[in-house]
Amino acid sequence: EQQAMVSNDEQAVIRLKQKMATSLYDYQELAERCLEIEDYKAVETWLKKCGQSIEQDYHHRTARIQIKLSRAKERWPEALEMQWVLYSKSLQLKDYLAVLELSEKANDSHDWQNKAIQLLNKQLLNKQLQTKSRAHWDTSITDKLLELYLHHKAFEEALALVTKVHANPTLLLQLAWNISKQPQKSFHLFQRVFESQIHRDNNVAYHQASEISLAMADQLKTYQTNKLLIDPHVHIRQNFRPNRPIIHWLQDAFGSILLMLYIRELV
Repeated sequence: EQQAMVSNDEQAVIRLKQKMATSLYDYQELAERCLEIEDYKAVETWLKKCGQSIEQDYHHRTARIQIKLSRAKERWPEALEMQWVLYSKSLQLKDYLAVLELSEKANDSHDWQNKAIQLLNKQLLNKQLQTKSRAHWDTSITDKLLELYLHHKAFEEALALVTKVHANPTLLLQLAWNISKQPQKSFHLFQRVFESQIHRDNNVAYHQASEISLAMADQLKTYQTNKLLIDPHVHIRQNFRPNRPIIHWLQDAFGSILLMLYIRELV
């Protein structure tokens, strides 16, 4: 097999591997190799074996191979239908983007954006109904919906979503930067990300929190918006006082800014 690979003899590799194929992983690998050499009949044979396997199909690999086969044959409506089924299971942004791409190739006029939003909202509602405590909500569906809103630049919808539920801090920060020209709205998102970093309770997180704050202060330059920085940082100093490096970093990073703002407040 190694000799065949060195010689780039894909046919020989396939002949050898099919002699030893006993698992779902083996069938999937053979289907992909046959797809690369455009042996579509063999691809279908191995996909059939995949479908007969009782092993767990991680990452929906079999479905992805089937979609690749339909793409290769330029069966666009078929590929689109399978891609939507795959997205409804994976909820991954890359699978949603593939739906949009295939809809164009298939000349399909469905509103896939709206369908995806409805799907995610329904799943989010089901998750919330299943979970009594908001503190223990699974944020995975929220994050998928937030990713979708961010992709389509639907920032108001994204903001409405994250004011009701928890979300991934990285996505919150992305939303905050996108609406940073609306400081009254973006500041509270920056603050949530900042505090989530602090609660990770390690020096790397403290350093990242300080960098976020400095970037935020640079973005919100006017006195009217910068004065929003006073109370939250005083709150953090009071609540994270004992032996926290974050306090020293905050003092170094914001000492002059906060002092200037306090003076202006007094004036």
